[in-house]
Amino acid sequence: MGRLAPIVPVDQIILGGALLSASGGVLQLLLGLGVFGTVTPLLVLIAFLVSNFGTGLMLAACYAQAFNTVAPSYAGAASALSGFLHMGWAFLLTLGVASVAHTSSLQFGIAQFLTTGLSLTTALLLVLVLKKSRG
Repeated sequence: MGRLAPIVPVDQIILGGALLSASGGVLQLLLGLGVFGTVTPLLVLIAFLVSNFGTGLMLAACYAQAFNTVAPSYAGAASALSGFLHMGWAFLLTLGVASVAHTSSLQFGIAQFLTTGLSLTTALLLVLVLKKSRG
């Protein structure tokens, strides 16, 4: 019996998650810039929710794709390296955001926009450019 093809290809999940994550980052930046007037904690949490939902979709699919490309004996090391890079980036951003004066949510918005923008750029590059050129 053959394997069933996924209903939604993994690449579409990755790109959709990256777009959703980046849209949450843009929303967070716009909130920090005061585009929508008074910023409430609820608005910040909604932007954070949108971004994190997209990131959750994207990361799970990316990890699954990445671990399928290495030998099973290296999957644990690959997972550990991925976690280290993920937590290391979070540490650097937290250190940077915490070290500046806070008068608004702008610093958080810039950090989230930077992170989600880089993840979207990486996803587009890997899925649309490198993967298409190889196959």
